Amino acid sequence: MTHLFDIPGLELTPVEPIEPDDLPLSLERNGIVLCVRIENPDPSDENMAVALLPADAKLRILSIRDAHRRSQSLWARMLLALLSHRSGVGLYEHPPYGPRAKNPGKNLQYVSIAHTKLYAAAAMSPQPVGIDAEFCRKLRDPEAICEYAFPHDVAAYTLEQLEGENDFPEVLPFYALWGMREATIKLNAPYGDFRLSLTDAPFDTTMPVLRETRTNEILYPRFYVTGNGHWGGLCQGFEDPDAENPPEENPTILTVVTIAPMVHGEVRMQDLLRYFEKHCPRAWERAKKAVSLGVAHDPTAPEWERLNETAVEWPL
Repeated sequence: MTHLFDIPGLELTPVEPIEPDDLPLSLERNGIVLCVRIENPDPSDENMAVALLPADAKLRILSIRDAHRRSQSLWARMLLALLSHRSGVGLYEHPPYGPRAKNPGKNLQYVSIAHTKLYAAAAMSPQPVGIDAEFCRKLRDPEAICEYAFPHDVAAYTLEQLEGENDFPEVLPFYALWGMREATIKLNAPYGDFRLSLTDAPFDTTMPVLRETRTNEILYPRFYVTGNGHWGGLCQGFEDPDAENPPEENPTILTVVTIAPMVHGEVRMQDLLRYFEKHCPRAWERAKKAVSLGVAHDPTAPEWERLNETAVEWPL
């Protein structure tokens, strides 16, 4: 039995803070995955974020009834807006699935978003990419969940990873594999017919992969970890957290499935907004006027016709 995080190249990697201006201007060769921590968002910041997005994204966000999920979806799309501005790749909504790239001539033609609890994430890649974010917590019935969620061989592999435990940190491999399941669903909608399975290639060991059933292409996972307190323990062999200084929360595992190399980082909400204020002053002023007029959340309001005379400064 080979444990997931014993496989070469599949270690958990901590997501470090990154400034929006530090993202490469050209992302043609590498993909990029970003996350943002959603912690007590200021309503005025969220109003500005909504006002910055195009009408189809506004309508999609406003269709979400739950306030927390609506906030998560908003900030995931703001991350994509940042990647759109830095790369020149336009976006459009693709209900009931997530946003899609609309510049077929660009190398970066695949996008994916995810969110859970306090984190939202977005990815853009030159190869098909699926991402999922999962907050690690105790499992109530691991066997039933695995039998429901996975093919038989993957379910057996996942249960062996747990080694009879269902609490942190033993559940980390389960949530990584669950993330691969969710990435499969996102990839299948627009990009192909992927299946989660076990393979012996390219390492001399069994490992979980996504395999495209028609082309036999294999996408490999990468696992990143966010959250307070556990980074050191996770990256040094899963030591128990310091009992005298317990962490504020368990981590979030960000699962990325693709064959493209990925740049990764965590962006703060305030820095994300400041980026657009600095680099897109006309779009920022238009959004500010929409907020002051009370129409930031209503793309059908007549006031937008006048506001839309100010051109948006990135290809959303």
